[in-house]
Amino acid sequence: NGPTLLEVQVHRRMGHFMGDAEGYRPDEDKEAAEQRDSIERLASELRAHDVSDETIDDLRSSARERVEEAIEWAKDQPEPEPDAAYEDVFVNPPSGVTESEPSVAETGGDD
Repeated sequence: NGPTLLEVQVHRRMGHFMGDAEGYRPDEDKEAAEQRDSIERLASELRAHDVSDETIDDLRSSARERVEEAIEWAKDQPEPEPDAAYEDVFVNPPSGVTESEPSVAETGGDD
């Protein structure tokens, strides 16, 4: 198989941070995001195909567990070198992002 490109539009269901009261966001926007929630839409589709709520709950628990395991794995990984941020990102790097530029380690990230 070859490269695959997915375009996924996800509408956030909560604020940008845990204490975000979202006073700037209209209620209609929150309601529309809830109706478009891909996880809830999938659950509805599964129910429409006679999948039980118990099975759906098991799938959610399994997915949550896999995410938690992935988070723990990521936390256990060594910190990457700052210059690694540029690896495998650009086919043709834009000007200013070349090997002739001083490294982040050399400049401390400051211009």
